[in-house]
Amino acid sequence: MINARELLRATSVKDLNRARVIRAVMVQPAPQNRIAQLTMLSEATVSTTVRSLVTEGALATEPGPDRSKWVRLGDDVRGVAVGVDLGYTRVTVAVRNVGETRIHVATEAAGLDVGQPDWLDVTVDLIGTLVAEVDATPADVVSIGMAEPGGVDPRDGVVTMQSMPPLVPAEGDPVTVLSRRLGLRVVADNNANLGAYAEFLYGSSRDASILVYVWADSNINAGIIIDGAIMRGANGFAGELGHLTVDRNGPVCRCGSRGCLEAYIAERRLVDEVRAVYSTGTRSMPTMPTTLDGVIERAVMGEPVDCMVLRDAGSHLGFALAQLSNILNPDKIVIGGGLSEARDPRLLLDPLSDAFKQYALRPVSQVPVMFTELGHEGPVRGAIALGLNSHQTA
Repeated sequence: MINARELLRATSVKDLNRARVIRAVMVQPAPQNRIAQLTMLSEATVSTTVRSLVTEGALATEPGPDRSKWVRLGDDVRGVAVGVDLGYTRVTVAVRNVGETRIHVATEAAGLDVGQPDWLDVTVDLIGTLVAEVDATPADVVSIGMAEPGGVDPRDGVVTMQSMPPLVPAEGDPVTVLSRRLGLRVVADNNANLGAYAEFLYGSSRDASILVYVWADSNINAGIIIDGAIMRGANGFAGELGHLTVDRNGPVCRCGSRGCLEAYIAERRLVDEVRAVYSTGTRSMPTMPTTLDGVIERAVMGEPVDCMVLRDAGSHLGFALAQLSNILNPDKIVIGGGLSEARDPRLLLDPLSDAFKQYALRPVSQVPVMFTELGHEGPVRGAIALGLNSHQTA
């Protein structure tokens, strides 16, 4: 067997190029021109490197879905990649063998709202369980990537956003805490950035030159991919769509500003709005919604209050996306997170599209807006890819 971690060790420029090609293939099998695009190496360098690695048994080639020659990992390479999606209310962990595409996923209701040590213990337990499920051991872990809801400074990988609740507890930021607990290097990025990255790699947006991915859940954020690269900004705060002002006289947001998009369409806001109507009106419900899923479920059944709340959310989101799109001019917009479960077009996409077309410049307004194909697994899939593409492995 060939140890995947050993393959990625590099002490020279040639080794670095080999490692970049291997990491790209671990992220996903692909033809050589796609590998060149993802690694930013010349096609000649990729071709020479692939030939050498095929001879060694580290890589192999086979006909791809488009009948071109695709490069995949060799059959004897052993290693696993780990992804963690740490949210406010849940933790999702995914593990896959580096030579396969299928991921093994588990989710638990323990996130940053719960605090330490609960989310940390749950995350470590889930990683151990899933690594064993794929017949591997901790020594086989090649990389660990983490998606989280705050900003990550691209210069040093440190979580920088102080949110409500604080993302950086006294014990240290989540990346440092998890890395210390596991004794392995953990790399992180914002959950919307990694959702966008997964859409670009594995979803319907592989041909997008400028992709906007919206994570609409307990927090609102946008991941932006330009020519295959994540747009992070100087301090890691690019794409903070949730804090774009949609009404200067609107409600106070948790960031301290007023009228932010997040103050209108974040999960807690939508749930509270529905509950407020039923608690003060003449109508009553046997069970009040406590989650966004509950609001969507009632809207699907035709509850008028829930329907109107979701339609208003779609209109607010469409207005905000029009402002962003007038600046970026994307060729695809993808909606992910909890709001993406409102699949009936009348509940979200129709009012979103109406507002988008009203406020976006006419050429810009033609960009397709669609729901994610990856569901809630987008950020954790992106976290796996981030870990594998890191210049240093675990």
